[in-house]
Amino acid sequence: MKVNLTTDDNPLAFIGVFLLLIALLLTMITVQRIESFRAYHSTLANNTVDIVAHEILQLMDEKRRLLKLFSSYEAEHLEQLTVSPTNPVLVWDLEDKIFNYFPDSLAFTLANPIGELLINDDSELIEQRSRHDIFDFAAGLDHLPQIHSNPEQYFYDIMVRTERPSEHVLFVAFDTGSIVERLRNSRQPSHQLLLINTEQENLIEITENGSRQEIGDAMPIVLTPEMQGRILADSRIPNTHWRLVDIADADLIGDYSTDIAKQAISVFIVFLISSVIMTWLTFRNKHRRKIAEAELLAAKGRLEYEIEERTQELRESKDLAEITLSSISDGVITTNIMGVITALNKTAEELTGWHLSHTEGCTLKDILQLSEISSDTPKQLPTNRCLSSDEIQDLNADPLQLRCADRNNRVVQLSISEITGYDDRVVGNVLVVRDITDAHHLTHRISWQATHDALTGLINRLEFENRLKDALERSRSDLADHVLMYLDLDQFKVVNDTCGHIAGDELLKQVSHLLTKTARRNDTVARLGGDEFAILLEYCPIDRALSLAEDVRNAIRDFRFTWDDKPFALGVSIGVVSFNAGFNGLTQILSAADSASVRCSGYHGFVKHWTRRNSPSMANASSPSMIIWWRTAT
Repeated sequence: MKVNLTTDDNPLAFIGVFLLLIALLLTMITVQRIESFRAYHSTLANNTVDIVAHEILQLMDEKRRLLKLFSSYEAEHLEQLTVSPTNPVLVWDLEDKIFNYFPDSLAFTLANPIGELLINDDSELIEQRSRHDIFDFAAGLDHLPQIHSNPEQYFYDIMVRTERPSEHVLFVAFDTGSIVERLRNSRQPSHQLLLINTEQENLIEITENGSRQEIGDAMPIVLTPEMQGRILADSRIPNTHWRLVDIADADLIGDYSTDIAKQAISVFIVFLISSVIMTWLTFRNKHRRKIAEAELLAAKGRLEYEIEERTQELRESKDLAEITLSSISDGVITTNIMGVITALNKTAEELTGWHLSHTEGCTLKDILQLSEISSDTPKQLPTNRCLSSDEIQDLNADPLQLRCADRNNRVVQLSISEITGYDDRVVGNVLVVRDITDAHHLTHRISWQATHDALTGLINRLEFENRLKDALERSRSDLADHVLMYLDLDQFKVVNDTCGHIAGDELLKQVSHLLTKTARRNDTVARLGGDEFAILLEYCPIDRALSLAEDVRNAIRDFRFTWDDKPFALGVSIGVVSFNAGFNGLTQILSAADSASVRCSGYHGFVKHWTRRNSPSMANASSPSMIIWWRTAT
C-alpha cells in the first residue's frame, strides 16, 4: 500500500514526520559538535603534552651536561676530596661551588667507583633509596632520573662520573620547582597537567600546583578511575620513569554538552512552533486554494482558446507570407545571425540552383558566386556571421555578376537589409536578388551605339572628340605630347558610284579592320563620317607617329578591294598633328588636321611636307606643327 503524505491529504502526518526528521537531525548535529569539541581539546592536549614532555627531557639533558662539565672543571678539587673526604674545608668549598653553579640544587654527595659514599649528607636528603640508585649507577646499570621524597623536600637526582683516573660518582639533588613552573606555564584553560611515576602505578608526583608533598590532601595521591576517564593526552618522557598526562576539568565536556543540548532543544521548539503555525495556515488556505484552482482552470480554458485562435491567425499569416514570397519575381534569401541560410523563395532557388532542403548549415558564400562585372573579381562573402553594414553597402552599390547553376552568368542587382529583433539587435540579413541581365545588356547596347559607328564598329565622331578633349586636358597637367592622325580615303567615291552603296559599305568595313590592325593597341581609331577616319595616338613621340603613318600609308597602298572580280586600288591623304598644352582647344586641333589633309589633295605621287612652329608661315605661337602626307592611287 502506497502512502502519500501530502499537505492536502494528511497535513498532521506530514508535520509529524517533519518534526521527527528535525529531531533526528538536531541529535546528529549535537553529537557531532560534542565529538568535534572533544577532538579539538584532545588535539590541544596532545600538542601541549608533547611540547612539555620535550621541555622536561631537555631540562634533564641540560642538567646532566652541565654537571658533567662542572666535574671536568673541578676535576682537581674532586680528586683532592677522594684522598681526604673528611676534610671539612674541601667539602664546604665544593658545596659552595655546586650551590653557586646550580642555584636549584638541594644536596650533593661524592661516591667512590663502587658506589660507597665518601661525603656525609648533612641535609639528610640522601637516604637509603638514593644510596641504592648511586650504587646501581656505579655498577654500570642504566640510571634514569628519579623523583625522591622525604619529610623535608621533594627532588630529582642527576648523577655523572668524574674524569679519569678516579671515575668517582658525583650525585646532585635538584629542586622540582622548575618542572612545576613548566607545567603551570603550559597548562591550557580547563586542563590539568600531571607528572605520573611509571614505577608505581598511577602515582601522582608533580602537578602545576606543586609536588605531591606540597599539595598534600588537595588532590588524590594516585589517579582515580574517574580522573582516568578524563585523560585527553598521555605521553611517556624518554629516559625517565615519568609520563605526562593532560586531564580535562570535570565540568568541561559536561557543561559544553549541556549547552549544546539546550541549543538543540531551543531550535526544536522553534521548529515545533513554526510547524504548528504552518499547519494552521495550511488548513486556513486549503479552501482558498481550491477556489484559486477552479479559477485557474477557467483561465486555462480561456487561454487555450485564445492560443488556438492566435495560432490559427499566425498559421494563416505564415501561409500568406509564403505564397507572397513565392510570387515575388525577385529572388529572396534570408539568413540568421551566423550567416546560415534560413529561407529561399522559388526564384532564388532557380538562380542559385540550390533547393531550400539542401541548404541546411550552408552560408551565402556556399550558394552565391558573385563577381565584379568589369574585372570578374570574385566578391568575398563572410562565413559564420551575417553581413556587416559596410559589406551591405558595398554589395548594394553596383550590379554584380552571378554564376548560375547552368554555368551561365547573370547580371543581378542586390538589395540587402538587416533583420532586427525586438531589442533592435541584428539577428540576420534578407537579400533581394533581382535579375537585370536583359536590362543590363540593353543599356550596354544603347551605350555602345551612342559611342560607336554602326557600320564599322569604330568609335564615332562624338566619342572621338570627347577622348581628344580628355587627352588635351591631360597634356595641360602632365605637359605630355599627343598626336592626331587625320585620314581621307581616295577612290572611295569611284567604288561607291561604280559598284553601289553595298560595295562602299564593305570597303569601309575592310579599311576599318586594316586601320585597327595597323594601329597600336592603346590607340583610338574612329570613323568621323563618310570616308574620313582619325587615329588618336596618346603619349606618342613624333618620330614614332611618323613611322606609324608610314605603316598606314603602305598598308592602304598595298590593299586591293575586290568587288564582282573587279580590283580597286586606294589612296589616302594623311594629316598628322602633334599637340600639347599650347593649343587653345579641340577646334584648333581638328581644323589643323583637316587643313593639312586638304592642302595635299591637289598633288599626285607621294609627298611629305611639314611646317614647324618657328617657320615664317607659322607666326602664331599657338599654331600646331603639321606634317602632311598624301598618296594618290596608282
